[in-house]
Amino acid sequence: MATPDTRTGRNFMKTGEGMYDFAKSHKVAGWPLLWKPMGWLGRKHFKNIESSLADDETVVVAFLTKMAGLTDAGEPTGRYKWYAFALGDSGTLYFAHWRPFHLDSLRMTLDQVNTINPDTGLIRGRLQIQTLQGTQDLTLKWFAPQIRRIYDLLNNEKHTYDKLRHKVDLDG
Repeated sequence: MATPDTRTGRNFMKTGEGMYDFAKSHKVAGWPLLWKPMGWLGRKHFKNIESSLADDETVVVAFLTKMAGLTDAGEPTGRYKWYAFALGDSGTLYFAHWRPFHLDSLRMTLDQVNTINPDTGLIRGRLQIQTLQGTQDLTLKWFAPQIRRIYDLLNNEKHTYDKLRHKVDLDG
């Protein structure tokens, strides 16, 4: 869970730097040998997410991995690119890809997510996030240990979100 930064008194997970540090400390920021060269690019990706967050929203989980690029219609292209992902405390999954002079930041809510399916082998892995309507199905690919950690983080947060949502629906 996100914790406030005691040095500055603000929430550290609202900044791109804080999101990248969270991903790096939880070993979901690419491969350790790529942390130095990918650090600058990863921070740029998370900066896009920082600019698209709501004022009162805080990031709970952040990670960086490869995903098939999406067309304007929301269909995957064949080429895999680096994307930053962040899950807000409101149950919104943000994903962003930085390009010079472009702001590519998309989002989906967790109540749109139907299933999260991991498929890992010895070395490589794939994580499929399928929506109810099938309009924005995401496929993440990277090394198997990182895909397993991402699955654990997302699955735990989805279960927590579903419990809170159903509690509110049943009481109301």
